[in-house]
Amino acid sequence: MNILAIATATVWMDLFFVMFTKKVYLLNSMLTVWYDKYRMIAVLLDCLSLMLAIMLAFFTVPGGSPLTVTAVVLLYQILHDILLYTFVIVPLPNGENEIIDLFRTYVNRGGVGPLIGDSVLILSIMGLFYAIRKIPTEIQIFNLLLGIYAVTYSVYS
Repeated sequence: MNILAIATATVWMDLFFVMFTKKVYLLNSMLTVWYDKYRMIAVLLDCLSLMLAIMLAFFTVPGGSPLTVTAVVLLYQILHDILLYTFVIVPLPNGENEIIDLFRTYVNRGGVGPLIGDSVLILSIMGLFYAIRKIPTEIQIFNLLLGIYAVTYSVYS
């Protein structure tokens, strides 16, 4: 498991996702609200949940093929979304947590859209991860920092 490559791929794909959903194709107006209201907190929460799912998959299937690891990551991402909805979003009363309140509105407006969007995002991250995992460490660090720098500006555009 190359955590640096996981982080780099996640940040760059989240940057692409932010820019695509804000500037090219508005998938759901709640995404714009998510990024406009929470900005870097939104990016951080996105990236951390995705990175944790990827790391968990590598722990679960150490030495697994790229296809196996990607399938497990996708399974974990879908399970995460379903469990978050079932055990956090639904039972938590409105007004208790403003991020969860936004998620509730997002899910209610988007149906299975958020699940599909998260799946596309995680598959894109895994593709980029496998493409860059053997790049020298210094270049990966540079690319990670460049991605963080770029995504910080993107949420304000």
